[in-house]
This record gives sequence, C-alpha cells and structure tokens, in this order.
Amino acid sequence: MKRLWFLGALLLLVLAACGLELGVPTVKLALGDVNMSQDQETGEWNLAFTIEAYTLPGSPGGTILYYELEGGEQLTSWTRVASCPADSAEPCGPFVDNYTITYLARPEPGSVVIVAYKVMGDNERAARVVLPEPLNVW
Repeated sequence: MKRLWFLGALLLLVLAACGLELGVPTVKLALGDVNMSQDQETGEWNLAFTIEAYTLPGSPGGTILYYELEGGEQLTSWTRVASCPADSAEPCGPFVDNYTITYLARPEPGSVVIVAYKVMGDNERAARVVLPEPLNVW
C-alpha cells in the first residue's frame, strides 16, 4: 500500500514538473460576432465582439478571470465555464462574453489580439494560459 502511495506522489511530482495544472479548466476560445461602428455624435469608434469559450472533454469547471490582449491590457471576464464529461464527443459550451471597446481613432486591423487568458478552477487554483495561436479580434 505504501508503494502505491509513493507511485501516486511520484506521478504528481512529474506532472507538476511538466507544468500541468490539475483542477484548472482547459478552454478553447473562438471569436463570435464582431462589429466596428462609429458614434455619429462623438466620433468615437466602438469595437463590439463576442468571445466563445468551450471546455474540452475531461476538463473541470471554473471561471475565466480575464482575457489578455497583446500589449498586456486585460478584459475582465468572470465567465463561469462548466465541466465537460470525459466521454463527451465534442467540447462543452459555448460560454459567452460580450465586449465593447471604445477608441478615439479607428484601430488598425490586426491591432486587437487576445494572446492569453487567466482561469481559476473550482478548487481555486488559477493559471495564466498562453494561447497556442493568438485570437485576432480586429
């Protein structure tokens, strides 16, 4: 029995050394609707967009705390994502966030890019996750 506990502890140490965060949701992000418009009274530009988050099969539930844009700006989220059964054939979701960012001048295409997000599992462990491919919003 002691040997089984030892092997389990050793496995957890190996997983921790590899950077795996246990209990933190694994989330796939997708871009939904995107709309750029100009306010006729103020001349300001409004970028409205939707981020869709999907938990992958076998992922626990949790909360997305923020999305990080290229350059470090953060979009606060607090979106709850549900756990996804391991036997699910598809990711679970979408769990949706809607944002509007106001600019004084029209932003250049390719200038609004999500590069990471921070998520907290139901066990209150948190991790900043860098996206394998940035999500180009605008």
